Amino acid sequence: LGLGTNVVAEDFSAVAEAKSNATTAPIGLAVAVAVALASTDASISVAGNITSTNDVYIRSSSDNTVNAQGDAGAFQIQAAVGVAVSRLNSNATAHIRDTAKIKAGKDFVVLADTVDRNVTLASAAAKSDGFLGIAAAVSVVNGTTNALVDGIVDVGGDARIQATQEKQASNKNKLFVIPSLINGVIATASAGINSKGDLLDDTKSVLVSKVLDKLKGYFVEEVTDSVKGQEKPQIESFDLAAGAAVAIDHNHVVARIGDGGGSHRGQLQAPHGAVDVTARATNQFFVTANAAAKGPTPENKSKSGDDTSKGLFDGAAAVAV
Repeated sequence: LGLGTNVVAEDFSAVAEAKSNATTAPIGLAVAVAVALASTDASISVAGNITSTNDVYIRSSSDNTVNAQGDAGAFQIQAAVGVAVSRLNSNATAHIRDTAKIKAGKDFVVLADTVDRNVTLASAAAKSDGFLGIAAAVSVVNGTTNALVDGIVDVGGDARIQATQEKQASNKNKLFVIPSLINGVIATASAGINSKGDLLDDTKSVLVSKVLDKLKGYFVEEVTDSVKGQEKPQIESFDLAAGAAVAIDHNHVVARIGDGGGSHRGQLQAPHGAVDVTARATNQFFVTANAAAKGPTPENKSKSGDDTSKGLFDGAAAVAV
């Protein structure tokens, strides 16, 4: 409502809602890169005059889902790299400007609320004969949630000014159809290991692997040893897994009456009711990185007595910030 606007009503309600859903979940044979970007803006600005016989209800709401999942190493591959990147910018602001004059015969409510669901998951699995798995997950979130009263408000009942920000879990289907909940920034890498650490995810991976192997058979000719019974040296000289998860999460949550620096600086009267001003952020964030490597276990000596396990090395590193 712009400056100079006059509204007279039995009840007054103004609601702004913004919703986003950025979801990507590629499955790569050797490399998978997932990038999800989302931005929302739900704003209400009242600079004029409102007179209501009953209630005045003003709300700005932002509901965001960002889901980036990069899963590499769907079948028997020797090297896998998984990358997931997400960025979310959100704003939910309900602002009674310093030029506004509001009269509510009953209740006066100003709400601003934000709900975020963020899954940024990178997975790289070089299976039992693999030697390299690298996973990196990065998430950046900037959120603003404001319920601001800077004008003159006369209330016959109760007054509630409230700003809330909440982080919720997202749904993820395990084994394609079984629902589960997941939240946060996760990087998991493995080399020389068939398991992802989750039975249902492992089962799904096996099914995908079998399908891809069947398709692969149509296009790629299998190569066999030219000499029957020939001893095969170990191909891998090392097994290395590395996982890194980085989360940058800024949430600014404000509920106030004044001081916006205007001429009136916020004046609210509710002589026959209660005044409640609340700002709350519930931001339980989960950041994890894990890596596991298991080296090949060849026979130390061949039938001819030659060493077949030269230069083998196992290493795993994980960092979560």
